[in-house]
Amino acid sequence: MLDAQRGLMSIQRYGDAEDVASLVTWLAGPSASTVTGAEFTIDSGTNA
Repeated sequence: MLDAQRGLMSIQRYGDAEDVASLVTWLAGPSASTVTGAEFTIDSGTNA
């Protein structure tokens, strides 16, 4: 089942906690200071 799911993903790997932590770090930093009202999905492109 995992291989079938991976086949539907744009990025052929499952994310992990570091992927989420990287986004949170970026959002908390100065590079994201103009980001407002955005929605970020970390799903390797499953819902693309």
